[in-house]
Amino acid sequence: MNGDTMTDEADARLLCGWLSGKPDAVPAEPAAGDLNGDGRLDAADLTLLKRLN
Repeated sequence: MNGDTMTDEADARLLCGWLSGKPDAVPAEPAAGDLNGDGRLDAADLTLLKRLN
């Protein structure tokens, strides 16, 4: 999500911040965070992302 081509804790922090509405948490590649493929970024994606790390 942050554009570094790796799926890691930094992506989870970014998604968590984005879901919380933090103005500086803007995903460089939002589609990369849609881990369940439903077309949106939400808590379900965050859960899956945390399980990967």
